[in-house]
Amino acid sequence: MTSNNDFDGRMKLGDTLYESDNFDGARRAYEQAIDIKPDSPEAAGGLAKILLIDGCFSDAKDLYEAAMNNGLAKSAENLTHLGICYAFEGDGKNARTLLEGAVAVDPAYEPAYGALARHCMIMGDYDAAERYATEGLRIFPQNIPCLEARALAHLARLDMDQAETDAAALLLLDKNSVDGRLCLASVRMAHQRIPEAITILQQARDIEPQNVDVLLALGNAYQMHGQLWKVDPCYNQAEKLNPTNWRVYQSRAGLCLIRDQWEQGLKQVDIALELYDAPVLRYLRGSLLSGMGKSAEAVVEFKLAVKQNPLDALSWISMAELEDRVPAERAKAIEHARKALSLAGSGPVAERANRVLSK
Repeated sequence: MTSNNDFDGRMKLGDTLYESDNFDGARRAYEQAIDIKPDSPEAAGGLAKILLIDGCFSDAKDLYEAAMNNGLAKSAENLTHLGICYAFEGDGKNARTLLEGAVAVDPAYEPAYGALARHCMIMGDYDAAERYATEGLRIFPQNIPCLEARALAHLARLDMDQAETDAAALLLLDKNSVDGRLCLASVRMAHQRIPEAITILQQARDIEPQNVDVLLALGNAYQMHGQLWKVDPCYNQAEKLNPTNWRVYQSRAGLCLIRDQWEQGLKQVDIALELYDAPVLRYLRGSLLSGMGKSAEAVVEFKLAVKQNPLDALSWISMAELEDRVPAERAKAIEHARKALSLAGSGPVAERANRVLSK
């Protein structure tokens, strides 16, 4: 009986410390509970969520799975945590299944919506990211992760007005939101207000100096501003911080595209593709091949890009422009230019689409 009382006391203490963000204390309490009852799935689940916070995703995943097999409840919280583990382990399909399961198990569990929306965003399913984020915001109007995911989804779909609206709302809720600044800076870049974007990104870097996304965005802004000598240091630091981040090599390939370094760019984009087969990488690879004069190979890449992401306006118009060079492909060029125009009614993509259609 004493042992049971001690175990219950350790678990209650661990939960209390966890809720108050005292994670070191919570870890000790859960470990003490495990010492009392080594086979307790609840104690294992408690320790697993601490491992998740510490960034030990593989260990947390193994512990969660063992605990669930031993009877740990498949609650929305546990499913969300396990889904996050899978996401960081690179298993996007199982991660999404678990996160969608969390929402289904308990539609009132707020953290599941932001985690699911952000995961869909990262996986390139912008429709789903926007849908889940909007549903989360309907129930929880001040859910910051949902607002972040929706802003970024709008941005990925080139819906700049909505992206800016969500980014502004996000920064009202959290003035230190790095994602809010990233989104706002991207809108400024899209509108060719590059100095403003650089200032916003420098603020974001001050908040999180080791944020790889910020470093890559800042390098891209410098690139657009013609300050190429400032670009490589940003990308070098990003690679040092996270050498397995495919976006690092995407950024390097993009820089090679600007410098007309086609073969070097292909090497960089192929490294990125080994890490993750993203539609944007197919677009980039197509652009590099197009620069080398390999139009047929480039069209193949653009087709892969739009197959993976039908909302990719840049790939649609790039494919249309190459097809328009071949008289027999004119009908396809018109069809694909119209598709690009339907996705981007204004801006550079729309201008390119209208040029193809005007012929």
